[in-house]
Amino acid sequence: LVIACNICGRKFSKLAVMKAHRLTHIGIVCNICNNSFSYFANLKRHYLIVHSEYKPYRCPDRNCSLMFQTSEAVKHHFNKIHFRNSSFPFNTTSSQLARFAAKIYQCGHSGCTRSFTSKSNLM
Repeated sequence: LVIACNICGRKFSKLAVMKAHRLTHIGIVCNICNNSFSYFANLKRHYLIVHSEYKPYRCPDRNCSLMFQTSEAVKHHFNKIHFRNSSFPFNTTSSQLARFAAKIYQCGHSGCTRSFTSKSNLM
């Protein structure tokens, strides 16, 4: 079974894939600001970054409580604000920072400074 896009003629073996492709021609519009996106994943990322308060990444500086929506924003903040005044070993990549910054669940035991990426890891 071959299904062709009725706009550009590109052929697909699955209807769902063709429908997803067709959205690249039509666009998906943000219902808040009317920006248009080719893929739903791009709209979702746009919504999380621009329109939501979701901030899963924390600054790795122990004296800073700021939270950020992306690991890139954390890195930019850290380099601009804390880098010269920190003992944090910051010869790191964005992915290493993302793993560190995402550890927002702090251990509650006295004297313990460990943090984790999920609440279930606290046990």
